[in-house]
Amino acid sequence: MGIEFVKENEKKLIRGYPNTYTFTKSMAERMIKKRCSDGKVSIIRPSIVIGTYEEPFPGWAENLAAGGGITLTAGIGILRNIKSDPNIKIDTVPCDYVANFIIAVSVYASIMTTPRLSIYHASSSLLNPISNQQYLDILMAWAQKNPFYKQVFEPKRSIAIKNVHVWKVSKFFDEDLPTKALQTFAKLPLIGNKAMVE
Repeated sequence: MGIEFVKENEKKLIRGYPNTYTFTKSMAERMIKKRCSDGKVSIIRPSIVIGTYEEPFPGWAENLAAGGGITLTAGIGILRNIKSDPNIKIDTVPCDYVANFIIAVSVYASIMTTPRLSIYHASSSLLNPISNQQYLDILMAWAQKNPFYKQVFEPKRSIAIKNVHVWKVSKFFDEDLPTKALQTFAKLPLIGNKAMVE
């Protein structure tokens, strides 16, 4: 079975949804609406969840999902060029804000007098919009002030580049070439350190 066949059937299955992630979220919400209509049910839709703002401490993230992968790799100096429109608005929300919102919605749902399904959005775009490049600039300033203990390169800059050709050239010189040089050095007998590439 070829990849093209799988992709074509996936498009038929998700019927207009941009990807399987949004499709399965919609399926779950429809199932909850159908089966839990006589209860006090709340659905919370967070936007892109990023590290915490304050609790348990600023910048805490337990995994690399959502914005965590970009934040980590840019913060340790590996990711310097992102193929993306620098001016596009992204909707990020700190993890501790989402957790606090879930608690507040749970309390509110418990005091409702009649059963109903409520849908809430935990996002920041209307009150505090931010572009891709603004996010990266803030991240770089924070990483320079608070360097990660496993920093690979000094996080001097990370930029969003819209043009794919410019991005490829920049990525080669800023990321691929230094990484290959570091890997080669690490494998050298006597002076290298193989643990650096593991």
